[in-house]
Amino acid sequence: MLAENSTKKNLDEIPGVSTPEQIESDKVKDIIQSLIKAYSALKIYPIENPAVINSTMVFSNKLIDFLREYEEMRIGIQEFSLTFNEEILHSDGEKKKSLPFLLYKDGMRELSFHEGLDLEEIGDFLETIKINADLPEEESDIINSLWENDFAHIRYFALDEFLDKNIGGSNTGNDLIPEKDILSTGKIKLTQKDKEDINKRMEILAVDPGNDLTEGLNTTLSKENKVTEAAAITKGDFPEIERLVADDRENSRIRELITLLFEVLFLEDRKDQFSETLNVLDLCLQDTIEKANFSQASLILNQILEIKDAVPEQASEKLLLLDSIIKKAKNTPAIKELEQLFNNGKIEDLDPFLEYIHLLCPESIPTVINIWEKTEDLNIKSSISFLLQEIGEKHIETLVEFAQNGHASLAREIIAILGKINKTHSLPFLKMFSIHKDKSIRLETIQALKNIHDKDGDEILLDLLLDKEEQIRIAAVTSLNYFGNPTAVSRISNVIAKKDFDKKSPAEKRIFLDYCAQNSNNEITHLFHSILKKRSLFFSKKALTTRLCVVAALETMATPEAVTILKEGSLLRKTRIRKACKFALRKLAARHSQYREVKVI
Repeated sequence: MLAENSTKKNLDEIPGVSTPEQIESDKVKDIIQSLIKAYSALKIYPIENPAVINSTMVFSNKLIDFLREYEEMRIGIQEFSLTFNEEILHSDGEKKKSLPFLLYKDGMRELSFHEGLDLEEIGDFLETIKINADLPEEESDIINSLWENDFAHIRYFALDEFLDKNIGGSNTGNDLIPEKDILSTGKIKLTQKDKEDINKRMEILAVDPGNDLTEGLNTTLSKENKVTEAAAITKGDFPEIERLVADDRENSRIRELITLLFEVLFLEDRKDQFSETLNVLDLCLQDTIEKANFSQASLILNQILEIKDAVPEQASEKLLLLDSIIKKAKNTPAIKELEQLFNNGKIEDLDPFLEYIHLLCPESIPTVINIWEKTEDLNIKSSISFLLQEIGEKHIETLVEFAQNGHASLAREIIAILGKINKTHSLPFLKMFSIHKDKSIRLETIQALKNIHDKDGDEILLDLLLDKEEQIRIAAVTSLNYFGNPTAVSRISNVIAKKDFDKKSPAEKRIFLDYCAQNSNNEITHLFHSILKKRSLFFSKKALTTRLCVVAALETMATPEAVTILKEGSLLRKTRIRKACKFALRKLAARHSQYREVKVI
């Protein structure tokens, strides 16, 4: 048990070695990022748009895989944040686009997904969120919408302080009916408590009327609804409302124009008319980029790419015209302008901007990397990291090239991506990074190899047993994926058998010996026996430490052969070894009934 605790303590101290809790948290964070991306796509595009479908499928697949392994995913809802095990995984303080706020404002405090969830139920859930996100804040009610759908594998915990006040109470509602003489006056007189409740409700709805909402309610009722008038808007809101309405009208007209142009383009057979229509679309694209309206820009470029895929090869002139627009969008000056817009703080909504940049890959990769390296905003960095992972699925060679020539932080980010994508593509690059001169890069490589969970990856880890850094050697052994791998046991036992093994630190000795103890065979038993019984007139301190670590490893083995060796050790001349063997035998007798008859003298 002492050896087990020591091993666990040393594992916790090794950078880059994740605990099961951290692995689970990382998976949940990845799923949350996928949910946010799907939510962003739903707010920008129609539900049948490819961007929506693709992002929804990515989220669904990750969530379903997670639930197969963990059975449940329980998310905490804060006003502007989503949490898991009290760790904030996503934050967004902009009410208009914040998913946490959409859930929180109606009282939701926890959302959970359960095993058995399927694509259809996830689709209905996301559609419910979209419907509520598109409604004005005071009209949407996500709690009621979820309740009406009666999801079988999606549950939530919500607070309703106003409803709770009447649950189990004695109020029958009779007190709400005014007396006849009061009703005939055409006035409603509110108590102080009524006024406080109304103001409290308005605060929860984030409405700022500028004064006490209940002022003027104790007056004669006119045809106008005084409460609605007071709660709706203030004079200070008018300029913002006018701007939003004007923007919406302008965007609606542009969207209608773009839709019409694409319909014409798709049906047009005449080359000159096709070219003219395409030029107009190009002008629309340039205009939307100048205005930093990247949801519109993504829509235009996406549809141009889709039309290109739909055009038959024999229509070469059309293909050339479409290619010219795409190349223009992807040329270096155009992409540099996008980077400049970002650097100048012109990007108000990051997700559509990144979506557009993604469409320009691989030409836009240098810009994505520049933004990632320069930004100090962790939320932006996280979003770009997610984009880099998506880029890595198709352009990993390009990313690796930048990692080799860039800063260590970029190399570590790319290596982490290598640990998440197709292992066939990743392993050659990870082997290359495993011998990098920077220790932090080698440690990140070890973590990526652990995540890949592949036998060929274990071969790279075993090569690191000879690394000059102890931290690397320890991390390599603790990251091996396949226990009982004969090659791994043989390679590690060869290291133990060498004369210079005594020179290693106690921590490294325990890690190596513990691995062999948990994968014991006749050769390992013989090796441990030979180390323990080796005689010497004088034991160095390091040699003595090796033998004490072997005693701990024999206790971990807990086989009859290990007990026999410990019994022999309990008779050795060296006092510390003899006492350690006796102590190990007592602990084995306490834990295993078959060894309770073992006599320790």
